[in-house]
Amino acid sequence: MAKVVSFFNNKGGVGKTTTSTNVAAGLAQKFGKKVLYLDLDPQCNSTLLITGEEKVTDCYWINPGATQTILNVVAPLLEDEPTIAFDQGMINTGPNRFGVHVLMGHPKLSAIEDRLGDAWVKLAGGEIGALRKTNWCHALVSELRDSYDYIFIDLGPSLGSLNRSALIASDFFVTPMSIDIFSIIGLRNISDWLTQWIKRYERGIENLVLNDQGELLNKYPVRQSLPIRTGCIGYTTQSYATRKNKDGERRPTHAFENILNQFSDEFFLNLGGFVPNTVRDSVILGEIPNMFSLAPLAQKNSTPIRGLKASDGIFGAH
Repeated sequence: MAKVVSFFNNKGGVGKTTTSTNVAAGLAQKFGKKVLYLDLDPQCNSTLLITGEEKVTDCYWINPGATQTILNVVAPLLEDEPTIAFDQGMINTGPNRFGVHVLMGHPKLSAIEDRLGDAWVKLAGGEIGALRKTNWCHALVSELRDSYDYIFIDLGPSLGSLNRSALIASDFFVTPMSIDIFSIIGLRNISDWLTQWIKRYERGIENLVLNDQGELLNKYPVRQSLPIRTGCIGYTTQSYATRKNKDGERRPTHAFENILNQFSDEFFLNLGGFVPNTVRDSVILGEIPNMFSLAPLAQKNSTPIRGLKASDGIFGAH
């Protein structure tokens, strides 16, 4: 049964898509795992990266509607129905250089925010329709878990209803970071947001039971408890600005060093309550070095960075 992992941060520009797609490729190609990638970011950057410009141009411009995307899955929700429309044919299983299957994103997915927001208002009272709408991503994942080892979910930087539904469906989440003051502010935002809506969600489940409708929890794909309460498995960082000291050693600039020294403490202060005890000593999952021109070159060729070849234009100091 698949482990469901969301890559999420309130701050954009932290390498979230690059990190998640390359980790997915590593699991698939180096470790032989079967990976499904769900693009729930309306910017669709991971869809473009994995499937390539030719596929994306055909799907969204030349023959719009001919290829099914996440928008087809949530079509009933946009009509105010508490269900999804999914079949296995919506998964893009065609060959790609990442070695993963992908459910392609769509820029119009953001339209679901209003529908989910309306449901969220009613959820705390224990309304089953509101709970079902909020659990749409859990319903989707439930259809797919048995077919994969990992399901990765790429999310945009918002603190809205769409990301809330994705995190409800997730077992774990990773927070890609950049070492700057806005990342620390983003951590505080995430902490407050998670704490508030988890309490509201759990109150909705409690009220459904108090209303003598608890049997509906077994009838519909509604998550009764939330694994992400202890599902934050850590963060990644992007390399920071450096300069040479008098001995020729490269050191962080003074401004970055100040932030770097307090970064781990800030992470635990804000998200430590969501970190399972088993990983508390290893929440720094890795530092992503400055890739310079490698990242855009990989994007241009729709390949993971580790898969770049001479034919892709890699040469010299690369």
